[in-house]
Amino acid sequence: GFTLRFEAERNGILNYRQASVAIQVPFVPKNPAHKVMGVITTGGNADMVQWDYISHLLITSFHVTETGKLELPDAGKLATLKTLVSLAHNKGVYVQADVTGIISMPAGSGLYNSAVFQTVVADEALRASLVADIQKLVADLDLDGVNVYVNELNCDAGAIQEKDAIVQFIKDLRTAFPSVREGERLKYLVTASVPRAWNSYEFYFLGQAVEELDWINLLLFGALDLTPCDFAPDWYVNDFYANFSSSAGFPYSKQMIGVGAFGIHYQYPDGVSITWGNQDQYLGWPAYSDILKMDASASSNCYLNLGSGLYYTGATGTNSATSKALIVKDTPGSAGMFVWCIDYDSTSADTSLTQAVWNTLNQKKKISRSEERFSRNAETD
Repeated sequence: GFTLRFEAERNGILNYRQASVAIQVPFVPKNPAHKVMGVITTGGNADMVQWDYISHLLITSFHVTETGKLELPDAGKLATLKTLVSLAHNKGVYVQADVTGIISMPAGSGLYNSAVFQTVVADEALRASLVADIQKLVADLDLDGVNVYVNELNCDAGAIQEKDAIVQFIKDLRTAFPSVREGERLKYLVTASVPRAWNSYEFYFLGQAVEELDWINLLLFGALDLTPCDFAPDWYVNDFYANFSSSAGFPYSKQMIGVGAFGIHYQYPDGVSITWGNQDQYLGWPAYSDILKMDASASSNCYLNLGSGLYYTGATGTNSATSKALIVKDTPGSAGMFVWCIDYDSTSADTSLTQAVWNTLNQKKKISRSEERFSRNAETD
């Protein structure tokens, strides 16, 4: 792409307008051994994307309103996103829209006791209106499908109330976005996300729509406790893999494992009794890129001792992007991983979570000269 600038001078005063222009080239999809998806916010732009290290892109998020409509960014952000999508297709990257309830960033959690998404999809007329709105968004931005993230588990009931309606919504989306379509991009993607929670078994019902879903995204980060704790330990990966395979019917080929590019900073003052009611005011949520500014060696750790403690996912080491990617790589038939969100990631080769994931999952093993000679001799024998 390039920048087009139009200038006009009048009475010695120069005025100009400029815009980014993307030249469309034939879509050639990447075909890595494992998918790697970057999640980018609606405020993101192409400069945040490490194109060589992703095969898919998910734009989060487009909120569902009480009227069965999508809450969209302003016209300027939508224009930026359209340019982003065009560039992604030039790079062979598929792009989806993330449709959610009210969402709190960076962790992607829902608003406590909010059930707007569920209320809408449980109403046949509102559900149809929402599907039509999603179809328009996909057409306007030239997207490759939609992701459903019902982030409304955080509630007094501790349960998803409208499971059958959500399944029907997913089936309606698959009808609206068939798995086979004409053109260079041969299919639409319909996926769903699952938040990490103590009662995440509430999402096993998604197994009812396993045929309609291309995969599920497991947001295995953001764990909280009253006592500071690691927010994304590796054992999450093994537990969720097993549970969503045996209890929900999702094969490993339909499970994508998430890495959070942010941290949770417990900042408990002395003498204060911490409860679930007051904890939020003593928590910080720094981006991974900002954590690296606090400590240059942070990429090889998962904890910094700042106050009560800052927990996050580093690129290497214990409970890291690399260690999780090794679990995925060693799991037969595994689909891949995603980074939430690439807006918060580092772009340095030594510290980037996205690059750590891609390189671990998809980089070919380097062989020595002696191994290469042995291989060549074996071929000629």
